[in-house]
Amino acid sequence: MNESSVIATTRGLQVLTEVGAPADHPLVRGAIGYLLATYDPQTGVWEIVPRAANNGPHAPWWHYDDDGQTGKWGGYLVNPRAEVLGCLYDYSAHVPARLLQDVADSVIGHLDGVSDLRDMHDIGCYLTLAETRSLPAKLRSRLLDKLEPAVVSVVERDPARWEKYCLKPIGYMGVVRSPASPFARLFATEVEAGLDYEIEHQHADGSWLPTWSWGASYPEAWERAKQDWQGILTVQTLKTLADFGRLESA
Repeated sequence: MNESSVIATTRGLQVLTEVGAPADHPLVRGAIGYLLATYDPQTGVWEIVPRAANNGPHAPWWHYDDDGQTGKWGGYLVNPRAEVLGCLYDYSAHVPARLLQDVADSVIGHLDGVSDLRDMHDIGCYLTLAETRSLPAKLRSRLLDKLEPAVVSVVERDPARWEKYCLKPIGYMGVVRSPASPFARLFATEVEAGLDYEIEHQHADGSWLPTWSWGASYPEAWERAKQDWQGILTVQTLKTLADFGRLESA
């Protein structure tokens, strides 16, 4: 997929925040400008990927149905909107105050109306928002209060099942992302087991591989995407091991 997407833009902004990129950085200004331009004020959401994704190699879950709708992403009410909100808070200097407040009210209002939060991707998006450093404390508290029972219920604690694509205590799609993570206290034993698991599953070349694939869709493109994911997962896992004091010095 050659076109820009909201999901890729939010990830790029999260990296820029992590490295301390200032609000006036050209990449920041461009990315926030893209998010403002792709917002649909009628529905109050962002489409997660452009509909042009159908025209090129893409994962099967990023495909729009023949009627132009998808039905897979819950109307975009959480994924990617919650993560977009975090990016808008991080770089609020470029965001109209009214828009920021409207999106925040909509995100929290939707969460308040969910009686049984079980979708692991939605949980991940809400957690990313809750860990946004610039998020108002009152909003963070409301998020965490709602998230805690969902996290306790949905996280897979059995190491035998971690090889599958699931919400794990730690690692990719993990709820504990650093020693300071708000739910680290709930999974102390599982975090240590998860760190052991990652070390044991490092490949001989030093990398970690994705636990998913595109199946029969675009096999050549998947091999390239798989290599990209291999790099992402390796950097992320090494950083996690270092954060938890489990990375041996050279």
